[in-house]
Amino acid sequence: MFPTSPVLEAITKACLADAYPGIPPATNIIKSLLVRRGPLKAQQLYDLGLKEFPTETVRNPLPGQPDQVYLPDGSVRMRKAANVRGGKTPWKPMPTAPHPDHPFQSMNYFKQHLLEPLEVRGLVQKKQVLAPLKSGVDKAAAVAHALKITRRRQREKAEELGLGSGFRLTKQDIKNWEAKVYSLPVERVQPETMKKEWVYTLEAPGVKEEELQKLVQAETALCSSPTSTTTNPDIVPPNVELDATTVAELDPEPDYPAAKAAEYRSIISHPRVAARWDAAVQAEEAAFKLEQMNKRAIEERRAARREMWQAAKKNLRHKEQRELNWLKERQGTDQKVDKILRLKLAPPDERQKMIERERFENATKRLADLRKSFGLKTLVSLKPPPLPQRAESTPTSSQPEAQA
Repeated sequence: MFPTSPVLEAITKACLADAYPGIPPATNIIKSLLVRRGPLKAQQLYDLGLKEFPTETVRNPLPGQPDQVYLPDGSVRMRKAANVRGGKTPWKPMPTAPHPDHPFQSMNYFKQHLLEPLEVRGLVQKKQVLAPLKSGVDKAAAVAHALKITRRRQREKAEELGLGSGFRLTKQDIKNWEAKVYSLPVERVQPETMKKEWVYTLEAPGVKEEELQKLVQAETALCSSPTSTTTNPDIVPPNVELDATTVAELDPEPDYPAAKAAEYRSIISHPRVAARWDAAVQAEEAAFKLEQMNKRAIEERRAARREMWQAAKKNLRHKEQRELNWLKERQGTDQKVDKILRLKLAPPDERQKMIERERFENATKRLADLRKSFGLKTLVSLKPPPLPQRAESTPTSSQPEAQA
């Protein structure tokens, strides 16, 4: 079986503080990242949370799960499959989270169990914004899209001028046609410099706009004061400070004005909003406890099934031994009993040959009876499968009587 990681075995406690020592709850990490770095995408939130609060699996990722699991005897562990030829396919272990010792665990878990509940509570909102193109792939795609639109305009103008279309032309003719058409003067489309992205921002549910503006002004004045050294306790400081190069690779918000930062700090400092964030942390704690309880219940059921299966195998072995003793006591009294006993005592490779020989004899007998019922001669020229030498050399109790 695939060996479990010691990190997976260590997470058995039903408390976030005990399961993830030194790391705040995921809800507080998301809130702090949005306050300190502005609106971020889901992937950026996930990457920054792992980088700023690293764990053992973040520094040293877990190895990937194998496609096949080998048993102690060297064979591949298989499972039943009705849609596969042979009825069996290699067994694969259940996929595990890449970072089980981190509150984020995986990207799917981060989106479904952390971001979506906050969005339902109204604490964060998913918005579509325009962001500048940075990567070379995005810029090349924008240039190709602009060229496509420009050529479409040139083809439309060519149809208006009567130059025809390039449908079903030879290779040389289509080259001449493209040289004429794609040189026509039209208004060329410039490549886009911005693209649409979905980012998460902080929201203030239940707070009026006027009240929020007053809080923003007070927060801005407090931050602009030269003698002010107070910090918001709700903003969790990172365990590891990231350098500018790492931050640039993760692609955070480059321009985050002080007014926007003051607005976000005022949002989380509002009493009603802070109470909602505390409730979200408690909900995360309750969900984690429920998840741990479900895991323990699953392990208990698996252990119970394993014990039941072992007991069933033990009872089956006892039953087979009782049947074998019963056959040995009656050895030599009945030809059928001797045949069954010889079959049970034979090695596995010879047992299969003996079974095939028995089936062949039964089929031959049925065929003879069928031909006899129709008045035909019972001529069967089929060659039976060879019987094992050990079974042939072992005389039965009925053979001496027949010879006598």
